[in-house]
Amino acid sequence: MQKRVLLTGFEPFLEFNYNPSGDIAKKLNNFETDKYKIYGIELPVIHKEAIKILDKKFYEIKPDLVIGLGLAPGATGIRIERVAINSYYFNDEKEIDDSVEDGPAALYTGLPYEEIRKTLWSKGIPAYYSFHAGTYLCNEVFYKIMKLANEKGIKGGFIHIPLTHKQVIEMKKFNYPSLDENLIIDAIKLIIDVSI
Repeated sequence: MQKRVLLTGFEPFLEFNYNPSGDIAKKLNNFETDKYKIYGIELPVIHKEAIKILDKKFYEIKPDLVIGLGLAPGATGIRIERVAINSYYFNDEKEIDDSVEDGPAALYTGLPYEEIRKTLWSKGIPAYYSFHAGTYLCNEVFYKIMKLANEKGIKGGFIHIPLTHKQVIEMKKFNYPSLDENLIIDAIKLIIDVSI
């Protein structure tokens, strides 16, 4: 039976007028194999709206796997997030919340992170763990993903991706590490294959 994968990314933010996380989620929308079909959505960079849309889509799609994508300028490869904390700082909305969700102080990824890392390495794609997804929207969405996934007994997690080659060239941020966008897309498909 074909499984359903909810894949989220974000719209552009700050000086990044292109966000590959949201674009890749949209590009992979309706991509399917014998094993799974992807439902890709782009979330706004507004915390209340992002969480509302994620919650709505989760119950509409009823996924078997949920993966959030976020852009991490400065990341040197595919960053597999392992811990979501229940504490956030929203500097764009002039709001500080010590705790937004009812729940434990931290939730851990449900993705098979070691298998993912080894698989990506074997395909020549740099990948590593991270124990801190920040204190902003990526972390909040990660926490919400894990809360929803744990409630339904399914796998979920969050992946940070680096800037793309195209972004680095267009923005003249030549001191930033980057990956080819097609390689990032290949990595996301491999992550889903390993996790489903």
